Amino acid sequence: MNSPTQRGSKRGAWFHGVPGVLAVAGAGLMIGNAAHAGIVGPEDDNCVYVFEQNAQTGFYNNPNDEVGELAFIESMYNPNTGQFDWTVGYNANGDGELPEGFSLTVNDGPVPDHITGYLAAVYFDATDPNNPIVSAYAYNGDDSATSHKYGTSDWVYDANTDTWSPPTDAPDPIASSLDPGTASFLNSASVDTSGVLADVVFSMSLDAGAINSHVPAYPNNGPGWLGLAYSTSIGAWQHGFKSFNAQYDQDGYLTQWEFDRATYGWYDFTDGAAEKVPEPVAALLAPAALLMLRRRSA
Repeated sequence: MNSPTQRGSKRGAWFHGVPGVLAVAGAGLMIGNAAHAGIVGPEDDNCVYVFEQNAQTGFYNNPNDEVGELAFIESMYNPNTGQFDWTVGYNANGDGELPEGFSLTVNDGPVPDHITGYLAAVYFDATDPNNPIVSAYAYNGDDSATSHKYGTSDWVYDANTDTWSPPTDAPDPIASSLDPGTASFLNSASVDTSGVLADVVFSMSLDAGAINSHVPAYPNNGPGWLGLAYSTSIGAWQHGFKSFNAQYDQDGYLTQWEFDRATYGWYDFTDGAAEKVPEPVAALLAPAALLMLRRRSA
């Protein structure tokens, strides 16, 4: 694992939280101390995985800030219940720009490039911040931003014209908050522009069990289907978008996610470190963290 690159924060110390498992600055240390104090053994099955990074402690590499400066990421994954929470905050970049949505692909550490039938690509459309839309598709092994459009990364080469054409394989949709048949995979989604945590904060809580039980239309011959999960190791592709055009079909799935590369930013990393936390400890910390957050907001 690479050492995080130190980056400054224009906000200084602030409190922030993941839906379901709220954390505060320094709470990671509190959790770690509680776990190692023997409250619950490190091999206990009733554990969740928590991942946190912010601009103060540093990121694994320098995020691209084309659509905003990444302020923090906080996540919790419960392998027992399938609950997957992801909160990401951005501050305006030097041009005053902020993302209006993002795509996300997460796994347990390694690079999944060119592997179909392995991971889910989740799209968070906040063009209407009061009604964010979340949908998920099987990652096509090429680009999370095109996984709603192509099911594989099998570009077609024409030797006569020396050109490449996009894949013709249909996408592999999994779930959408607009689809009555699968909308229950989304527990909650919100957009916060209060400025308390960052200039804009996107939060979602998903039932990843619905994603992880998906049978991919294009299975691979290697790792099999993972979906949306991680353990003490995590890899993520957090891509922010601004001024994009999202269109949906009658079933609630994307037919278009068009954007200009000049309004696209990213933070990609592999083999990051997440912490294994006993569920009882996480539950006990949540009310205290929420109270501190409310005091901060007052």
